[in-house]
Amino acid sequence: WSPVGLRLGGRADEDYAIAARLTDSSSGQVIFIAAGFTTFGTQCAAECLVDPACIALLTASAPRGWATKNLQAVLHTRILGNTPSPAKLVAVQYW
Repeated sequence: WSPVGLRLGGRADEDYAIAARLTDSSSGQVIFIAAGFTTFGTQCAAECLVDPACIALLTASAPRGWATKNLQAVLHTRILGNTPSPAKLVAVQYW
């Protein structure tokens, strides 16, 4: 996956991002990661991690016991002006 219409200055028409929830093996604390190719993808992933509707999208196909598993998702967003559209789920993995 790569951004669509990427231009100098980090602007793009569409972006992809990673949203992840991991458990630190040494402390047991939960770690959240949000990262896009551009700032808009990162914003989309961060918003997804705090939006109940997006969390429901991420967990719709989750296996039994998912709440204790790590999760990593690839998200897609279209950039409208200076705002990323709501996340669309591209792929998700639990382990």
